[in-house]
Amino acid sequence: MQPKNIYASVLVLSVETGNGESILFTKRSLIVDSHKGQVSFPGGMNEPIDINPLATAIRETREEIGVCEAEIEITGSANPVHSRNQDFLIYPFKGRILKNINFKLNQEVDKIIFVPVKWLKNPLNAFQEIVIDEKGNAKTILKFEPYQDEVIWGITAAIVMQVL
Repeated sequence: MQPKNIYASVLVLSVETGNGESILFTKRSLIVDSHKGQVSFPGGMNEPIDINPLATAIRETREEIGVCEAEIEITGSANPVHSRNQDFLIYPFKGRILKNINFKLNQEVDKIIFVPVKWLKNPLNAFQEIVIDEKGNAKTILKFEPYQDEVIWGITAAIVMQVL
């Protein structure tokens, strides 16, 4: 088990798009150490310079997609989610982007995906699936139907459901 001061934080950002209010997701690149090619939120592990979980989320968002604190209004937080595979807590924070942004993706991010809140709230788009993990144990995960060929699942899907 990792020490209690090890945690991750993510930022769930809403933004107005041509489809109305949307949530910003990132698709992780294939060069990252974990979760290659998966849809996630901007965020990551805390570092010694982070004074709290929110600072981690803001720093990671700036590093990954080039959105700085002044361009975001933090609107709240959600309950921490436990990562069963890596045994740490993920702190989700909610915010909204205040203006048009020229995103600057770093090497960890392949692309940005905007998914309309209306689509995410549609109960026909979310379901539970039983999967067998690497140890042969059955577990239930939350999954969304593909949106523009991208699948939101696992902890990211659980955070979406909690935030919405």
